[in-house]
Amino acid sequence: MGVVFRGEECLGEHAVGRLTGDAGAQPVDLDTRYDLASVTKPFVAAAVLTLVDAGLVDLETPVGEYLPRLRHPKDSTIRRLLSHTAGLASRPDLHEDFPSPRELQAALDALPLAYPAGSRVLYTSLGYQYLGEVIMAATGQGLDAYLGSAVLGPIGAATTGYLPPASLRPSIAPTEYSPVRRRLLVGEVHDENAHILGGVCGHAGLFGTARDVARLGQALLGYGRAADLLSPESRAGLFRLETLGLGEPRSLAFIHRDPQFGEGWGRPWTHTGFTGTSLCLVPEAGVVVALVTNRVHPTRTNRLIVQVRQAFHETVARCLGGSAR
Repeated sequence: MGVVFRGEECLGEHAVGRLTGDAGAQPVDLDTRYDLASVTKPFVAAAVLTLVDAGLVDLETPVGEYLPRLRHPKDSTIRRLLSHTAGLASRPDLHEDFPSPRELQAALDALPLAYPAGSRVLYTSLGYQYLGEVIMAATGQGLDAYLGSAVLGPIGAATTGYLPPASLRPSIAPTEYSPVRRRLLVGEVHDENAHILGGVCGHAGLFGTARDVARLGQALLGYGRAADLLSPESRAGLFRLETLGLGEPRSLAFIHRDPQFGEGWGRPWTHTGFTGTSLCLVPEAGVVVALVTNRVHPTRTNRLIVQVRQAFHETVARCLGGSAR
């Protein structure tokens, strides 16, 4: 399912395919919800920045001041959590050895730093898991409640949220058959660590539509019903490199010029999700492209999304006549 906006105008939205590969499976439509996986992270980054604008969170404050149980060094700041430069390790496999929430959280917290904070980029979900907790500590609300009131509600993302009820499963695209959970995952977060931690996390857990992902992109560019979601300063931080000289070009929420998005764009800022989701923003052209798929159905060994994503975005760029360059 793909949706394209330029400024305030929706240039196109289209759904193709079926919920599963079974004969007679229900076709997907524009209201089909997908496991957004790591495309949850831009939503959470936006929520953090609303708190920065409100004076409740400071980008230069160490994460340990919000989460006292952590013993990370003082240069592991909120800014560096957002840009994946806080020194944290990446261990998406820890769920294999720590199957309970308490054990898993303790193991994640005990991970040694993988590098000195600020010295390199290492993409990791752990930083955004902590950011979800920072939101809760700063607001006294659950992550789902604050994200709903501060981001999802204002942008009009009525079909996006955590922990969708069983009644919505007929409208949710299945992800993978899980040999651990022994069932096809429908409406359950695919990310194993997030599943053990309860499904409401800063790094994964949102289910939503391409239209809602695109609405977030609109707001982050200063368009749509929530054009004032963030201050100009916070919005600029989403499209300014934080990692010059550190090996991977990242802002407070996005990676810059990811080759997965093809050669048709000028300077896109993008984020992908493991399940086959993505958000692509071209600020100078006001262009937003959201693509959501269930590429891990029925198994994560399917890697065709890389070619599909590139072909899709190059086609959109051609259709825009180069205006996105």
